[in-house]
Amino acid sequence: INAEYGHGIRWPTVSVPLSGVVPAMIKRLNEMSGPYQMFYVLVDVYVRYGDRVDILYDVPHGMLHKIHELLAEKRTTKLDMIVTRLVYGAEYSKVGGDPFRLDRVEADPFLAHTCNFIHPVVYHFTSLPHVVPVKSKELRGARSKIHLVEDLYTDFGTLNRHVAPLSNFIGTIWNIDLQFRDPINCLTTTLTHSGISRTCLKSMPIVTQGSKTKPVRVSATLKPQVDLAPSS
Repeated sequence: INAEYGHGIRWPTVSVPLSGVVPAMIKRLNEMSGPYQMFYVLVDVYVRYGDRVDILYDVPHGMLHKIHELLAEKRTTKLDMIVTRLVYGAEYSKVGGDPFRLDRVEADPFLAHTCNFIHPVVYHFTSLPHVVPVKSKELRGARSKIHLVEDLYTDFGTLNRHVAPLSNFIGTIWNIDLQFRDPINCLTTTLTHSGISRTCLKSMPIVTQGSKTKPVRVSATLKPQVDLAPSS
């Protein structure tokens, strides 16, 4: 708000390494109270600066087109940011609808865009978002987006339904490998591929080469898989 009045004060941010953006996002989706209570209106913003991502929490969606003011930076038409928010499906509170119909709940990640209950939507912007009209439920100007499947307990941390689709989506739009891997999977990948995921580096075996100790790694990187769920 101070930035809006020209005081040049940056919106409070949290910085995470690029390789840690998915865990940070999943954790936040399961804990955020502002966007849960004020769905559609409050959003989280993830701005990429090379190998660092700055996170802005609880940003009013009507200020996204002036995000440079919240960042206390000069206006630019180019940026690389992700916006997350919680939404309900169009038929969630439909007049005359049957709340007990068989298709009331959707659990298939490939059909997450048809969910009725509150669920996350992740937008990717490479330019300033469009101005959001009053009472608008849609963010316009995004290059791509993905819906994550609903959960009646609002648990958005399951591997196959949330972590994997989100990792593949972000890995695809940012052209990096952010696929989830457990230590056994990392070891198998190291032994069978010419590259290794960033997400495996912290769990890599350590070897000693002379006086230096460092993780085993190779020069090439793995290409991210395509996203698992529709982007619209």
